[in-house]
This record gives sequence, C-alpha cells and structure tokens, in this order.
Amino acid sequence: MRTVPSLLLAAVVALGSACTTMGPGGLNATTSPATVDVTGSWAGTWAYENQSRGAGTLSGTLEQSGGKLSGNLTIIGPGGTDYRVVGFVSGNDITLSQPTPGNLTVDASGNQMTGIINGWDNAKITLHKQ
Repeated sequence: MRTVPSLLLAAVVALGSACTTMGPGGLNATTSPATVDVTGSWAGTWAYENQSRGAGTLSGTLEQSGGKLSGNLTIIGPGGTDYRVVGFVSGNDITLSQPTPGNLTVDASGNQMTGIINGWDNAKITLHKQ
C-alpha cells in the first residue's frame, strides 16, 4: 500500500514544479507578447474535417486585452448556437480554451484568421475582420 501514497506525492511534486514554470494566466513563461489585436467584429465559415457532419457560417465580436481574449461567436449550421469564447493571444497565434480547445493564426494584415477548433470532430475555421 506504500505505492499509492508514493505515487500521490510524486504527482503533487510534479504539479508543483509545473506551476512554477507557468506565467500569469497559466501561460508558459516563454509565451511571446501579442503582435496582433483581434478586437472587433469577425465573420466567416466553418466546416468539419469529416464534411458529412456539416459546415456553416459564424460571426461574432472579440475583445483582446494584452494577451487575453474573450468574446462571443454565433455559429449557424448543424448544432449551431451562441458560444462564449475565451483564449490567449501570443504573437499572431490564438489559443482557445472555451468553448473548446483550438488554435488559430492571424495573417500579417491582421484581417483574417484561420485554424482548427477541436470538438467532437475537428472543424476548420476561417474568419475575416468586418
């Protein structure tokens, strides 16, 4: 039975070590500052990788404060609804944590972002600044 307490102790030590290498907001301390500002209205398209599952349009408003991102997106198509968006911006990369994990990249002009949102099925997203 000594194995279980030893494993728990090892897990606590590992978690404590991981926390000391994280920066504000849980981001890795090596995260670069945002080089884009995605604040504003966005609209575009989405499509599941398995296209038989569906595709549609989406629109919404994002607000960025430093490296923190929040906002709302309305998805039109199969399973569409309104979502609260939460994430982080590092350089020109966006990492979403809500409504589901995902990664988007903003182009050099700052007027388009593309990427993959992970959910039950991955969906490719393309948004254009309005």
